[in-house]
Amino acid sequence: MKFIYIFTEGSYISEPKNLFKLMSQKLDEYFGILSQIYLPDDGELRDAEVQKVKDNPNYQQILKAGWEIINSFNLISTLKKDEVYHSDILKKWINGVRELAKDNHRVKITDDCIGKLLAKYPINMKEAKGFPTEIYDMIEETDSVQIKNAFEVQISNNLGFTSRGAFSGGNIERARAKYFETLFEETKITHPNVALIFKRLTNEFLSQAKREDEDALLRSLE
Repeated sequence: MKFIYIFTEGSYISEPKNLFKLMSQKLDEYFGILSQIYLPDDGELRDAEVQKVKDNPNYQQILKAGWEIINSFNLISTLKKDEVYHSDILKKWINGVRELAKDNHRVKITDDCIGKLLAKYPINMKEAKGFPTEIYDMIEETDSVQIKNAFEVQISNNLGFTSRGAFSGGNIERARAKYFETLFEETKITHPNVALIFKRLTNEFLSQAKREDEDALLRSLE
């Protein structure tokens, strides 16, 4: 950990592919970085960690580098290109990380990181392809509020901002709503908790589409 900042250059992280591969295979390596940048939930342990931080002159570099690595990490355990294989390995990795989080009093933030990581799987809206069943299975099995919320937020963040004409209205948002409605229909029986996430995203984009339509109408009347 004392050399973690060598993976960053200035304010930009050079993607450390070998480190990411190691983190996806060795859950303790992943949690080792996570535990360096997030404090424990327990008050007394948090105070002790804060004191260690104050006593470590290199901590700001470690914090910055570690945060960028965790934030950029997108190599889901057992993923290979667009495939998921060995679902038992994925399950073992996630459950193992969560056990370490429990032992080290970092359950909520760890679940948040896991949810964001799972949402980084490359979906394909044009082909109406969603996430692998193995990811849905893990969300259902863990039934963690933090994982589900983080998964939903990260999906929205992945889509990012869009440019459009002044009078285009909410066509982009309606297309997204249609896509997530499709995923909702695919999962509502087999993965109800996941389906609720897709239903909320559908409703969110329909609301955004309505606002964009109203803004476009107002601009046309100016």
